[in-house]
Amino acid sequence: MYSYATTNMIISFDLGNESFGVIQGPKRVTHGYDINSSEVLHLFELEECLCLADCHPWNLLDLWMLKDLNNNSSWVLMKTVTPPSWYMMWTMPYSTRTGEVILATENNARSLYLYNFVTQQFDTVEVARLPSYFIVTDYVENLVSLKNL
Repeated sequence: MYSYATTNMIISFDLGNESFGVIQGPKRVTHGYDINSSEVLHLFELEECLCLADCHPWNLLDLWMLKDLNNNSSWVLMKTVTPPSWYMMWTMPYSTRTGEVILATENNARSLYLYNFVTQQFDTVEVARLPSYFIVTDYVENLVSLKNL
């Protein structure tokens, strides 16, 4: 389990041995802006690696991947993604089983996009009867039964 701290540190908790750890975040890119104007939106998993999404003004989204959990200097900037339209604001990205990243927008467009790192292209995801307000979240299969909650 991972949680991002505002000091560019990631707190980890190993469920196997019930121990905490600290991972140094990446050396974030400023894109000409004050680094404090960017916001880490989300930590997620892609290709069995820890990833971090860093959103900057004008909706630039840096997607970072930590290639080796034992080496804090192995952060790689996979891609700086710009939205298909200038007025879009990103929400948290989530990875898919196919290695793509799903991105939603915060505006009234009610749009979902799949970003493919190989082709570096967006595909629009069409969802029938999408409500005016919705939340995109990830689902992780586990052994906890929801019946007993």
